[in-house]
Amino acid sequence: MKKLALLLILAVGGVSLTNATDIITLNDGRVIRGHIVSQVDGQSITIEGKDGMSITYAAAIVKSIRHEEDHDQAAGNQQCRGFRAMADAGVAYAFSDSRGTWNFSASATAGYQLNRMLFVGGGVQPIYVHHSRISHFTDGYKPKGVFLMPVYAMARVEKRYEQVTPFVELKVGDNFIGKHYKGLFMQASIGCRIKHVNIMASYAMQRAKGHGFYSFETYPDFVSSVGLRVGYDF
Repeated sequence: MKKLALLLILAVGGVSLTNATDIITLNDGRVIRGHIVSQVDGQSITIEGKDGMSITYAAAIVKSIRHEEDHDQAAGNQQCRGFRAMADAGVAYAFSDSRGTWNFSASATAGYQLNRMLFVGGGVQPIYVHHSRISHFTDGYKPKGVFLMPVYAMARVEKRYEQVTPFVELKVGDNFIGKHYKGLFMQASIGCRIKHVNIMASYAMQRAKGHGFYSFETYPDFVSSVGLRVGYDF
């Protein structure tokens, strides 16, 4: 098993090296692009061009060597790093409540862009839970609206293209407000950003305490909902 894992690592490493482009600059100003296949310190360097042909150069005439992919990626990461904030609002339907409820919410998130693909941060998401009929998660026999205020940590993974940036994000936190809706809050979303506008579909879970319609003895439960959200990236 260990041998198989080692072979897989070597195979992945080989692919990574093949995908990188080595750039050799000679003393006379010429630039050669390809993949270094062998190098003897202080003596020679052999590079394979895109046409598959290999050429060996004396080390004395080589001015510099760099890896184009590594350089470009580092430059891109450095350029996009920094503080970032976003806000969104949406509506969701809580199908796990036997009578059904509609949730209306808005959120504000601030954090740090670590590289071109990963953002981490935290925020707050006020939620108004509208019970149009008697629910397992309210007291009394009349429909009631409930206000929640989850505080969360968030991570977003995205892939940037010229016009559209698809992404997935996860919020995990806790809600401290509301008699029956207290505890773990989680929301997973998938969507895309067009310039500064975010459009996403979401699935959320909120820890809650339910009760029977003829008995107010509570029991632990989760309220699940699906919804659509629209936001802005500052």
